[in-house]
Amino acid sequence: MKSHFGLVMLALVSTPAAAQTDTLVGIQDLSAREHRMQSFVLPRAQQLQVEAVGGEPRGMSAFERFLKHGIFMNRHREDLGDVWPANAWILDAGTRRVVWELRTAPTREKGGGLRMFEGTLQLQAGAYEVHYAALYPVAGFAGDGDDWRARGWDTVSDLEGPYLDDDRYREFGIVIRGMGSRGAEGVAAEEGAAGPLVALKGAQGEARERVGFALARTTAVEIRALGEEVGDEWFDYGWIDDAASGETVWTFGDGAVSHAGGAKKNRVVTDRVTLPAGRYLAHYVTDDSHQAGGWSQAPPYDPSAWGLTIRAIDAAAAAHVTTFQHQPFPAAAAVIALTALGDRELEAQPFVVERPLEIRIFALGEGTGEMHDYGWIVDGAGRAIWRMEYSETRSAGGATKNRLFDGTMRLEPGSYTAYFMTDGSHSFGGGFNASRPFDAEHWGMTILPANGATKQDFVLEQADKPDPSVLARIVKVGDGRREEARFRLTRDGSVRVLAIGEGSGEMYDYAWIENAAGSVVWRMTYEGTEHAGGATKNRRVDEVISLPAGEYTVRYRSDGSYSFRDWDADPPDDPLSWGVTVSRVGGG
Repeated sequence: MKSHFGLVMLALVSTPAAAQTDTLVGIQDLSAREHRMQSFVLPRAQQLQVEAVGGEPRGMSAFERFLKHGIFMNRHREDLGDVWPANAWILDAGTRRVVWELRTAPTREKGGGLRMFEGTLQLQAGAYEVHYAALYPVAGFAGDGDDWRARGWDTVSDLEGPYLDDDRYREFGIVIRGMGSRGAEGVAAEEGAAGPLVALKGAQGEARERVGFALARTTAVEIRALGEEVGDEWFDYGWIDDAASGETVWTFGDGAVSHAGGAKKNRVVTDRVTLPAGRYLAHYVTDDSHQAGGWSQAPPYDPSAWGLTIRAIDAAAAAHVTTFQHQPFPAAAAVIALTALGDRELEAQPFVVERPLEIRIFALGEGTGEMHDYGWIVDGAGRAIWRMEYSETRSAGGATKNRLFDGTMRLEPGSYTAYFMTDGSHSFGGGFNASRPFDAEHWGMTILPANGATKQDFVLEQADKPDPSVLARIVKVGDGRREEARFRLTRDGSVRVLAIGEGSGEMYDYAWIENAAGSVVWRMTYEGTEHAGGATKNRRVDEVISLPAGEYTVRYRSDGSYSFRDWDADPPDDPLSWGVTVSRVGGG
């Protein structure tokens, strides 16, 4: 097959006008799923000679018959008309606007679905980028195995689908001739134009980028961002947080959203906002497909802009902006770090504070409407005083189910225990089954001193530290257990009985106490319990009873399911106490 471009070149060289021109762009020999870009600079306004061949939507014969009879829904026909599987376009390198596109140019048919443009194009002096995207699916419809838009054109050797099965793809390309110079990628339209304050590029799949920027004074900024949106859900997107409070001050949903060219899921967001003086964090995250490193469908008009760019509207204001690398906190500042957790883990750390103080809680876990990996803090009585609730979290970067709580709370003097629990999937140690969050190594909960508190204000304790007041303890009880412990009272007195178990109308995991004669002197009944936090079947009794001097046996029985480290629902506030503990009250 002869190349159309070779014939045109010979004809043009033979004319006097052609001798005055240079070949500024020559994009040919394209493969399936290939995007290519070349750039050029024009020293003056002029008419350029352009020859380009592209491919309009071309279905299988049955598919075309369906379209002709209107069987497919309108949105399918709109997809076919709005996006070409082989298309070329020209961007102004400064404004990033499309100044010409093959799809909308006055083309003529060349047979077999090919469309050809031969003509002139008037452009002003400046720098330009020429893009060609060859044989990308323009939409993806699950299950449409015979739909050319969903076919997997990975290599030309596959030779499947329109343009590949008959070698017509070899005619795709664009040649531009004029007086100018080749190259100049990224040249700005305005001499000396200020660079962006922030430029986060989503060039790789499953990537997370973040940069801090500080404004010395109130600054008006222009935001331009490209990302992927399907069905009102963003997969490649960004946002801006206040670095001090963690509050999100701007997201993709705040700006004006429009089609970015190419596949319908390519979206461009533009906005102008005024930010007060302060420190900010700009974020951008990508999923595992459809980025500059590998488009799964037709790329946008401005592929290099995929990501988030922030510019000062007043170029002079850029002098008052600095950037910085952000870490959520210095590692040495952490008092408690229940982090880097894997699947099905439950970690705990008791601690004591001896004066009123504030703590900062940095908790990173999985949640979709409710939390699946989460932390909480209980007081000395085993009652939860703080729990990681989904409604109080924000995006942690990566997959939308990565959630972050970053806030402070006040503690009064006393004993506390910090807990964090994970379910059976999506964790740091067990492997994330979706895009990783920022700060993935902190998956779990970190507690730090805040607002004047220091590490010296905390006393860490062992989880199983001996307590001289405890007479008998059976805790962390598993499934199907029958356990007992003995204790002795040298004189009549009172004891505190704390027991936690499973119950629903009746008790399934429960405790009782027998005297030396084998008579039951106390029993845990459902009617005598209260909710122990977490799932409603978590039941708790905490009461003081009087016993005469003598020998006693405390017993605990569990059934075959739902026990310590085998929760099928939310555990109680104080899971380490699952079982029974008998303690002295006063003398005894």
